[in-house]
Formats: sequence, structure tokens, C-alpha cells
Amino acid sequence: MRKPVRDYRREEQKQVHMMMRGMERVMDKERMGAFIDAIWAIIMTILVLELEKPAHMSWGALWELRENFFAYVLSFVWLGFSWLDLHYDWQYVTKITRKTGLAVLNLLLWSSFMPYATSIMAKNFQNTSAQIFYGVIVMLITLSTELLYRTLTFQEATSQEMKAYRTFRDKMLARDITTKLVALLISVFIYPPFMAYGILFGILFINIPRDVKGY
Repeated sequence: MRKPVRDYRREEQKQVHMMMRGMERVMDKERMGAFIDAIWAIIMTILVLELEKPAHMSWGALWELRENFFAYVLSFVWLGFSWLDLHYDWQYVTKITRKTGLAVLNLLLWSSFMPYATSIMAKNFQNTSAQIFYGVIVMLITLSTELLYRTLTFQEATSQEMKAYRTFRDKMLARDITTKLVALLISVFIYPPFMAYGILFGILFINIPRDVKGY
């Protein structure tokens, strides 16, 4: 006795469903990298558009905006180093999944706040709340970047060089987070602008040494 057409359709749907459950949802590595690059480039460009213009054109008027320029350069360089670190590690990624896509969206969400936070901090450089808001955004970007790393699949660390790199990166990450937390506490209880100076310290003594070492 032949099976009804409806039964065949049900079996086909069941097989397709089982196949879909067994398949891992993998995304294209190069396309994801291009997406991150494009959004980050836009964010870094918006930074300069947020710069306050002098009331009148003179060296004195420009000097009065020194905190604006400092905030702009600080944010641009910090985002730039963050991009360099991710770009360097991206070449060793072998597979990214849907979790990676969600982690990327989370990272870009907090990164998109950077021009806004920079503008607030620049116009209220001595204000505790402005510095804390800026520091919180920077910390969220840092933690979101680490969350993104945890969703990636890298090449097997069989060589001594790769193992040394992973150890060095973990050590630098711990120092970076500690520096930001200490700067945030000092900014809250002692000296508000220390949040910005703490990030500058991290660039000078964590990001730059990492690049000098070749990582």
C-alpha cells in the first residue's frame, strides 16, 4: 500500500529539520571583517565632526579648545589601536559563527557611542559624571572586544610563537582592564580628568609596547 503524499511531505520536512539542526551556522570571515572595518571607519570619522569650533579664529581661541583636541586625539588613537589589535588577530581566525555576528553587533553598538561620549567629555573635561560616562563606554568596548574573541575559532596554537602570543595578550588584557578600573576609581573619588589620562597611560605603556613587540 502506497503512503499518502502528505506522509512523504512530513518525512521530507522532518529530514530537512534534522539536517538543519546538525548544520552549524557559519558566516563568511572576510565579509564580517569588512563590515567591522566600515563601521569603525565611520565612527572614527564622526569624531572629528564633533569637534567644537572656535568662537573666532585666533591662536588663543584654538588654545581654549585644547581639551577638545586632546579628547579627539585620545579617542581616535585608542580606537585605532583597538582596530589594529583585532585586525592582526583576524588573520588567524579559521571560523566564525552566528554567535560571532551577535558579538560584533554588541561591540559596534558600544563603539557607536564613542563620538558622543568624547564630545561630552571634551566639553566637560573637569566634570566627574562626564569622565565616568566616557570611561564606562571605553570599558564596555574593551569587554565587548574580549567577548568577541571568545566566540572566534583560531588556528591551533601548536607553535611556540603562537602560544607565547596568546600568553602575552592575556597578560596585557589584564593590565589594560586593571588600568582602566583604577583610573575610573581615581576619577570618581579624587581627580575627574584622570579617566582620560588613564586611557592615555594605557596607550603609551600597553598598546604601543604590544605593537613594538610585534603583536
